[in-house]
Amino acid sequence: MKVVANKYEILEKLGEGNFGAVYRGINIHTNNPVAIKMESANSHAKLLKNETKIYHYLGAMPGIPELKWFGLYNMYYCMVISMLGDSLSQVVKRNGAISLNIVCMLGIKIIQIIESIHKKGFIHRDIKPDNFLFGVEKKSDIHLVDFGFCKRFIQKDGTHIPPNQDKTPLGTLNYISVNVHTGCEPSRRDDMESILYILLFMIQGNLEWSYLSEQMDYNNVNVFIKTRKIFYMEQDGVPAFLREMWKDCRSWSFEQKPKYEEWIDILNSSIIQS
Repeated sequence: MKVVANKYEILEKLGEGNFGAVYRGINIHTNNPVAIKMESANSHAKLLKNETKIYHYLGAMPGIPELKWFGLYNMYYCMVISMLGDSLSQVVKRNGAISLNIVCMLGIKIIQIIESIHKKGFIHRDIKPDNFLFGVEKKSDIHLVDFGFCKRFIQKDGTHIPPNQDKTPLGTLNYISVNVHTGCEPSRRDDMESILYILLFMIQGNLEWSYLSEQMDYNNVNVFIKTRKIFYMEQDGVPAFLREMWKDCRSWSFEQKPKYEEWIDILNSSIIQS
């Protein structure tokens, strides 16, 4: 039996990424399920340590998993958080496109979570369906995870981070903003643009630009997806309210505060009353 911190038993691997693995676990004293994220202590990335700091800064917030423990176990950094259910990505891949009403209601919850994080002075920088998970007890609740790329956009002196250029695109290419594709430093507007691609993914069951040739190198794929986004987001295949939100977001300046409430109003008004 593998037990972390004399309290959390590791049961099975749930997934693995470039920087570590996630396991299903259980609190051996309460039988409550937990998720255990592990990263080699020798990793240069130190994403898990950064993620743990973000959880501490954010504290108890709706839509954010509870951090239960962080420390070393067998030469691995381990972070234990509350167990969650399927991701948006898993639900769509299993069931196909989601109804417009449900997409709008989920979109409102997602915007509220992102606004709360922004109010704390952070941007997430990796907004995608894989990182939004449904609750276990309250299946209608949705939570944001994976804060390894999260960063403060407000500096210690109270000023906004500068709009650096020529940066390697950070995040998942299918969901990053057009500005990030072109090498711009991410800011709040880019988290918000990524939300729109998540909504489109749920509505259509896929993204038009998600088919990629394995022969294409990273730079070509990056340019290809950016070009397809710019073209496709203005087409009739995209719901009118999403097209307008996308055009609105693309007009925002680097430091501009996003129009959270306006977007929530748009989604509310797009819900079809039965």
